[in-house]
Amino acid sequence: MLDRQILDITQPRCPRWKEQGYKKVMVLSRVRIFSIRNKFKDIADFIINLIWNDKTRFKLFLLTFIIYSVSIAHYYSPDESSYWLLTVSITDFQNLYVDQALEIYTPWKLESRMGIGYYNGHYYSTLPPGQSFIAIPFFLIGKGIWILLNSLGINLSYISVTYVPMAMLSSISAALTIVLFHNLLTELEFNDNSALFTSITLAFGTTSWIYAKTFYAQSLSMFLNFFVVYLVILNTKYEKTNGHFFAGIIMGIAVTVRFSNILISIPILIYFVLKSQIVKTFILFIIGTVPALSLLLFYNFLCFDNPFIMGYYYDLLYDYTSISSVFSTNPFFGLYGLLFSPGRGLFIYSPILILSIPGFFYFFKSNKEEATLFILSFFAILLFYSTYTWWHGGLSFGPRFLTDILPCFVLPLGKTLEKFSSNRYFWVFFYILLGFSIFTQIIGVLTSPLAGIQEYALPGKIRDLAQNGPDILIYNLIKNN
Repeated sequence: MLDRQILDITQPRCPRWKEQGYKKVMVLSRVRIFSIRNKFKDIADFIINLIWNDKTRFKLFLLTFIIYSVSIAHYYSPDESSYWLLTVSITDFQNLYVDQALEIYTPWKLESRMGIGYYNGHYYSTLPPGQSFIAIPFFLIGKGIWILLNSLGINLSYISVTYVPMAMLSSISAALTIVLFHNLLTELEFNDNSALFTSITLAFGTTSWIYAKTFYAQSLSMFLNFFVVYLVILNTKYEKTNGHFFAGIIMGIAVTVRFSNILISIPILIYFVLKSQIVKTFILFIIGTVPALSLLLFYNFLCFDNPFIMGYYYDLLYDYTSISSVFSTNPFFGLYGLLFSPGRGLFIYSPILILSIPGFFYFFKSNKEEATLFILSFFAILLFYSTYTWWHGGLSFGPRFLTDILPCFVLPLGKTLEKFSSNRYFWVFFYILLGFSIFTQIIGVLTSPLAGIQEYALPGKIRDLAQNGPDILIYNLIKNN
């Protein structure tokens, strides 16, 4: 019926050979869409079975999802607000610009316009749109709850009620990452104890927990990035060549959530080379990225009249108009900041990850190609943000930008655990580091980095927060109690 209607519309203007061509294109398009839809259904079934059919993974999912969800609190950072404004503009006002939502709702200091760009008479979110679009179902759930509460005479803020289900997108994404992470450890033949302790470390000893309770894009980005790596490894292991096409689809979606995720495609290319599967597999992988990237370019065109111009270009507060303005940090300073500084250092916030360093050596001996993929993926993101102007992640907790790729750095920890499993002194050291790492995350869960900045940090010195972050958080924790 659909084909007939299309032909009826085009028939007066087209000769018969073109008419047949249109019909073939429509049939092929419908077959391709149906195939992709089936792939998503297969993946959904796979994830459900992955959780349901294994007691350990089922318990891990429940534990992480429940703890992440009950940790959710109202934060309203500029990034979260920018994502929220685009989602509400799409659903309530059917617009890609955020003028009306920005005028009605003020989830943060309106005059600051952080995370907002201005172009051709309209305000837009400067952030990648993927998170906002994926969050629409969660927003609609929150909106339904808000309508129900209002009908019962319970008047709560529209922003507050819709925020919680949207933040649960992060909780679900992070919990699913833990499940995939545990299963990949099993597939790579890590022993059961090592797989369990390493998964718990990722779940509660890193900033995975912190961003699983917010509407930042870090958790969704972490899930998509690791899902891509997971699919690439298993498709290669079991010689499912066509599966790389779907891995490419997930890669494309990951780029719409955070642009920097495209860097992970470089280590994946190197991995294919090492596995001697460069031609067909990587081509299928690249083709898979086309649908999501095409939608991203179309979004940019609709908003900014140029598919290659991003919202950052029109940011009201920061200059993103040139390479030199975006990447102005000394890379050595940035590396120190992201790895060792008191306010953003990965090894300061999660000292347990020091044990991942020798783990890479042991992992490389048993899984050379996979170890190369993990370390290069981590360094691709690390080196990118070490030169980034806002390398410290603005007003946020810990090494936020590294959260996107954390599983790749945490996984080799399992090899260290296997190597020293019989040494009781090692386990004492491990529990001390893990305990401190978890305690640090708890501080982040119980406090907000935005609280008390004006009374503790030097005025106008945003970088002071990056250098003194833990002190500020502990100060606020003591003050609030």
